[in-house]
Amino acid sequence: MITKKRIVGISCVVILMIIGIGVLSWQLSFRNVSFVLSDEVESVKIYKHAETHDYTGDARELAAIDKNKTIRLQDGEYEVAPSGKNVDTSRIIISVDNDTKEIKVEPGFTDKYLNDLLGKEKASAQQVIKDKYNKIIDSYIISDGQLLLDGSWYITTLSPPQTAQELMVDSHRVILQRVDNRWKIVAEPSLVFKYDDYPNIPKVVVNKANMYSIN
Repeated sequence: MITKKRIVGISCVVILMIIGIGVLSWQLSFRNVSFVLSDEVESVKIYKHAETHDYTGDARELAAIDKNKTIRLQDGEYEVAPSGKNVDTSRIIISVDNDTKEIKVEPGFTDKYLNDLLGKEKASAQQVIKDKYNKIIDSYIISDGQLLLDGSWYITTLSPPQTAQELMVDSHRVILQRVDNRWKIVAEPSLVFKYDDYPNIPKVVVNKANMYSIN
């Protein structure tokens, strides 16, 4: 015969088991994540991502890192706020899950810095285009273009001259990357680029190139 005391005892054991499983599950949801900062990043602050906050500081700061470091984070979404000279300080949303071991923080530079850098890099980048398409380049106008991310990506357009009869002309986009201090064409001139065709080019670069206009 099961006594009242025994029922209470069994119930306590079951409750403790449920609590234990919950605690273990909670502990297992944390993992070690290594943050690797690019050279231009001096430090980063990490916040729990909250879709509703307005970036005015209401998200709780979880950690501050001033060099490559490994910390423990629970599965979920976070915001990384980088800082450094000429660094784009926009917060970067990251996701942590069971497969996450390393997060590279590579925010790129501010628009102002990239615009200043463009004045130094434009001539050499455009010369690569002129050399590559020397037989037809005289029939096109190369726009000033734009540097992206860390300044190693350059997008521009090739357009035929406008005429009184043809005010709207098709512009072909082109993407260059600076590797080992030399510019090279990584996406041949095209009206539009597809992400799947250029897996080695950051999606933000492909997207910016597709949206880039000389107007």
